[in-house]
Amino acid sequence: MQTQLQINRLHEELQQLRDMGINRTLREHLDLRFREYVPSTAGPNTAPIETQFAREAAEGVPAGYPAASNDTVVQSYGLEKYIDEFLRDNAEQTNGVEDIRRITVRQFLNFGADFVKLFSELILGVVTDGYRAVFDVAELLALSVNTTATSITLPIIDTKPMGKMVARDEMVETGVEFKKDFITVGTKTIDVGDFGRQIDLPTYAVEDLPFDILSVLIRQRGVALAIDKLTYLVDVFKNGDGGVDKKKNAVTDTIAEIGVQDTAKGIQFRDILRAAVRMALKGYPAANILAEEEQFINIQCLEEFWKKEQGTPRVQLRVKGGIQIPDTLWPIISGIGDDSAIVHCKESCTGEFNRQGLKIETQKLITKRLHEVVVSTRLGYMNFFRPARVLINGTKTIAEAPFPDFMALFAPEKKGA
Repeated sequence: MQTQLQINRLHEELQQLRDMGINRTLREHLDLRFREYVPSTAGPNTAPIETQFAREAAEGVPAGYPAASNDTVVQSYGLEKYIDEFLRDNAEQTNGVEDIRRITVRQFLNFGADFVKLFSELILGVVTDGYRAVFDVAELLALSVNTTATSITLPIIDTKPMGKMVARDEMVETGVEFKKDFITVGTKTIDVGDFGRQIDLPTYAVEDLPFDILSVLIRQRGVALAIDKLTYLVDVFKNGDGGVDKKKNAVTDTIAEIGVQDTAKGIQFRDILRAAVRMALKGYPAANILAEEEQFINIQCLEEFWKKEQGTPRVQLRVKGGIQIPDTLWPIISGIGDDSAIVHCKESCTGEFNRQGLKIETQKLITKRLHEVVVSTRLGYMNFFRPARVLINGTKTIAEAPFPDFMALFAPEKKGA
């Protein structure tokens, strides 16, 4: 009964965290709070439980567990101790199996409904490991915020180019009005939506599988979910976030697209520099380049990024004015195009709003002989400043696809002005 209460409490605590948009696995939760859950044989005159774990780990952690030299083994080992106690208490239902990695799905599910929750948490931990194997999209976001709202409304500023520069003979004198730049301020609303992956596990195929083998199969679904999330983010970069204003009119937010100097050569260093310089002059210094597989390889092979030469230039040119040359290349599965790349300013581009962390739901479909597992999350992306990303299209020349008006440094003068 005590074990069942602990499992219910663990599951409820983790569900509450996910409802707040926080991703935490069973292992991570026990790492933080394992003293409350892991049975202790420590008496009043014995060492604290952490010291016992440390000693046991140093004396010989079972193969496959973290190395004893790692400080985190003390806490990570706590999860294994908890599971070991659970299995020993229920040995009659596992035919004596006392290793979570070797217990079968059928044996685990036979413990009853409460233990299915523990099984779900362990599965979600495996999915999360796969989910984190793909690079963290947080490295491409201006911010990531947890929210309980189903939609997000934020003020927006229309980033139209400022008026032309004041010439010397137009300098303001006493009693003369300053030139005016107009900024349009409004609101934009995006929806926080669900996306996830459904895994149908044939009963006959998985019920007698040991948990460690099932883990290998399930982990890849976490990878797929992370790729889905990354593809979604790239779509927001390129095609806009789907936001609407207070009148429910769509807010135009597509990416700026420019061509290259020579389509026969495709994207060259000069083309990347052109985008980066314009973005920096508008206040959006770009450190990132995003590209699909073939273009990723092409950019990495540009001489400017890899070729080493002896000596120094005749005159050392120091670049000022906040100009940043992109120096980080990100591989993207799809959504950009084989002949294109995105130059990106993390600090001003896009924010993530999390309403729910990774969540797992399971059910057994007897008529279909399936274990249905759904892993999902709930979030939304909003673009902040449109000029904070530029797409370079290697199939068009810069003459065919120049910078759009909103990327101009100065607004065109009105006729008769």
